[in-house]
Amino acid sequence: MHRIPIIPMSVVTTILLTITIARAEPALVKGYGETQWGQSLEEVAAVVDGKKDEKPGASRQGIEMSRYVSTEGKADSTEYHFINDMLFEVSAYFRLADAPEDSTDNIGHRVVQEMIGAKYYQDETTRTALQAAQITVQAAMTPDGQIIAMYRNSRISSEEHAAIKKNQEEARKQALESADERREKILASDLADRL
Repeated sequence: MHRIPIIPMSVVTTILLTITIARAEPALVKGYGETQWGQSLEEVAAVVDGKKDEKPGASRQGIEMSRYVSTEGKADSTEYHFINDMLFEVSAYFRLADAPEDSTDNIGHRVVQEMIGAKYYQDETTRTALQAAQITVQAAMTPDGQIIAMYRNSRISSEEHAAIKKNQEEARKQALESADERREKILASDLADRL
C-alpha cells in the first residue's frame, strides 16, 4: 500500500499565496525589461546596451527631458524616455513583415493593438495591477511604416509635474511677498517728499 505524503497546511498556503502574488503583479509594474521605472539614465545605461540621444532634451517649465536609444532586445530599436532623469516611458519600435516603407502600417497597427489588449487588458488581474500602478500600454504608427509599442508610467510623470507646479507656486508666492516688502520700503522712505 502506497502512502500519500501529508503536506502541512502552512506549506500549501505559502505555495498558493506565492502563485497568487506572482500572478497578481505583472513585471511591467516594476519596469520594462531589465529596467525599473524611475531609474536614472545612468542606471538604465548600466543594464541596457545603447547610447544617449545627443539631441538636447526639451526643457520647459523646469522639466528636463532626455532619451536613451538601444538596438538590443526584442524590438528593432527601443527608446527610453526620462523626465528629470527618471525613466517614465519606453517606446519599442517594430517593423512588421510586409509593412509599407513610405506610409503608415494600418493593418500592423490594428494587429499590435489587439495583441496589447489581449496581453495587458484582457486579464482582470493584470489590468487592475497596471491601472493601480498607472502603467499604460498602447500602439502608435510612424510615417515610415513602423509600429511603436509605448509603455508609460504616468505616476512618475504626474508626480514630477506636480512637484514642479508646487515649486513654481512657492516661487510666485515668494516673489509676491518680496514685491510687497519692497513696496512697503519704498512707501516708508522719504521718496514722496523728494518728488
